[in-house]
Amino acid sequence: NKNLRQHFNLSTLTKIAPNLDARILDVGAGYGNFLQAAKDRGYKNIQGIEPSEHRSRHCRNYLNLDVTTGFVENSIEVFHSESDSLLFDVIHSNHVLEHVYDIDTALKNFYQMLKPGGVVFFVVPNWIEMESVITMSHFLGHIRHFTPKSFVLLLQRHGFQVTHVDDSLSIIGRKPASNEYINDKEKLLAPELRSWPMSRTTIVLQF
Repeated sequence: NKNLRQHFNLSTLTKIAPNLDARILDVGAGYGNFLQAAKDRGYKNIQGIEPSEHRSRHCRNYLNLDVTTGFVENSIEVFHSESDSLLFDVIHSNHVLEHVYDIDTALKNFYQMLKPGGVVFFVVPNWIEMESVITMSHFLGHIRHFTPKSFVLLLQRHGFQVTHVDDSLSIIGRKPASNEYINDKEKLLAPELRSWPMSRTTIVLQF
């Protein structure tokens, strides 16, 4: 259920970014459901990017949301700033990355657009949970497929410390703070996750 998912994502947002002044970017904002929910919760500094002109215009004209029309891979051209105060605390996307052609460029850009200590919060379909012809047909329209292990490795490759992954498949990755230097791959996985075999689907969320 899309509304339940949006509610879950907002609940997670309030845990990873309790400060209502946090700068939040929604990538693939769609019709603005997540941003509107964040706005209703009291978040003040929210922006989005959406490739569909129709959907982004809906966000601007009907919801008064700051949503730019553009592709995910080009988000850094729209939002990147040399000023730390204009970098983001959270970059969120919900069922978007499976449609992105150049995922490496997108993640590289997200890393640069985050403040040190900022987080990415992504949700994508879990390929492992494909159990029927109906769910298989859902996956056939996607450019790429993810499992918990592949998603963890992908974020680690781009320098994120993974602090949460579960079988829904939602994942949270943290950009190390400026005084942190992480060159050990194991340290790019939060301590509470290191003992879990990546072949296991469910990992317990801890904040």
